[in-house]
Amino acid sequence: MLILGLFTGMNQLFAQVGGDSTSYLLTEKTVLSGFGAPFVEFSSVNKQFAVCLGGGAAMMINQTLFIGGYFEGIVTNHYREDLQTVVDAQRPKISFEHGGIWLGYIYKHKKAIHGGLSTKLGWGEIDLKDGESGNPDSDYDYRDRIFTIQPQVEMEFNMTEWFKINVGAGYRFVTGIDATYQIEGNPVNFYENSDFNSFVGTITLVFGGNKKKK
Repeated sequence: MLILGLFTGMNQLFAQVGGDSTSYLLTEKTVLSGFGAPFVEFSSVNKQFAVCLGGGAAMMINQTLFIGGYFEGIVTNHYREDLQTVVDAQRPKISFEHGGIWLGYIYKHKKAIHGGLSTKLGWGEIDLKDGESGNPDSDYDYRDRIFTIQPQVEMEFNMTEWFKINVGAGYRFVTGIDATYQIEGNPVNFYENSDFNSFVGTITLVFGGNKKKK
C-alpha cells in the first residue's frame, strides 16, 4: 500500500511535465515544505507494555510525499533478572533504541481529517544496563546491532495551518538479533525476535508549514 501511494504521488509529479523540451520532476508548480514531529509510541518489549519517545523531521513534496529521518528510544523499565548471574549485574535493564529513514504518503491532505501511510527503516541496538547502579556507561559485551522495519497506517487531523495531530497503528519487525551467552558450552540467545516484534500505536505532533500553491 505504501509503494502504491508513493507511485501515485510520483505520477502526479510526472503529469506536470510535458512537451518535447527538457523536463524536470520539480517544476515551478511543485511545492516543497517540511515538518518536525515529536512522537510517543506504545508497543510491547519482552512481553511487557512499553513506551518509546522519539522525533523526526522530513521534507514534503506537494503535501503528499515525504522523506526524512527519525530516532526513538525506550523509556519504560524492563528487567532481565534471569540474566543477573550471566552478565554480573544486580538488575540487568533492557536498553532499546533505533533511528533511520522515515518515508510516507498523505492522502487528501486538504481535508480536515485525512489518511496516510508511513514506514520507518531504522538501525539501532539492544543493550543490557545495570539497572541498580544508574550508570549509563555500564553496558556489557552482549550488545545486539539490529535493523527495524515499521510500516503503519495513519489518520491525521489538521488543527491549524501549521499544526497537525497524527494517530497511527502498525507493526514493528526487528531483525539481526543474534547475541549469545554460554550454558554448559552451548550458545543461548540473550534475546529473541519475539521479544521486540510488536504491534505499535503512535501519537505524533506535526509542526510545519502548509504552504498553498499559487
